[in-house]
Amino acid sequence: MSSHDPVFEVKEATSSPSDDHSVEHPVRSAPALQPKRMWPKCYSQPLTFLKNVDHIEIRDIKTVQGIVFYILDVFIRHPVSRIPTNNKPQLHRNQPCKPDFRVLRRFREFDTLRERVTASSQQQLLATCPYCDSIRVFMFACYRRPRAFVKLCTGPEERKHLLAQFINRLIEYTVGHPKPNVNTCPQGVRCPGFQAIPALVEQFVRQRCYAE
Repeated sequence: MSSHDPVFEVKEATSSPSDDHSVEHPVRSAPALQPKRMWPKCYSQPLTFLKNVDHIEIRDIKTVQGIVFYILDVFIRHPVSRIPTNNKPQLHRNQPCKPDFRVLRRFREFDTLRERVTASSQQQLLATCPYCDSIRVFMFACYRRPRAFVKLCTGPEERKHLLAQFINRLIEYTVGHPKPNVNTCPQGVRCPGFQAIPALVEQFVRQRCYAE
């Protein structure tokens, strides 16, 4: 090529972002879904019922063919209507309230409930589940729990008082903890104790109702 030949410079075509309308923008990925804790329906039904139990009283006994049955008077907590009214119900303090329903239970059934609840609370290792730990401590520390020495060393009237305190206290621990500042929520709904204990207590309180 001679020196008189024209020289052509080839420049690479560059395009600015403003000239190109098909610029790809980075796509942000959606945040990962987080699991939401939901109590299974089959386990929430016993807890819902037990939370509505106001208290249980044992005021009477019934002997059937030589077997002593304790009559559990179950009182349910009913919602109070806030609608204003002029009607003022007259209630006497000394007049006993009528229970919502009654249940017949033998002393042996109280002891069987204690054994099953204790076994259910021991399926997890200690300090693994706060719910099971609170039940376990209560079952071992409460002197009112049904045992043979309570049956042999106390009379019928004293046993009624001790058994009533035991079942009311057990319901309190089953639905949570008597102290509001103590958190006994289980780490997961798959805890065997959290699945079994509310169902055991509910069956003990509800089944085999007594009708006069």
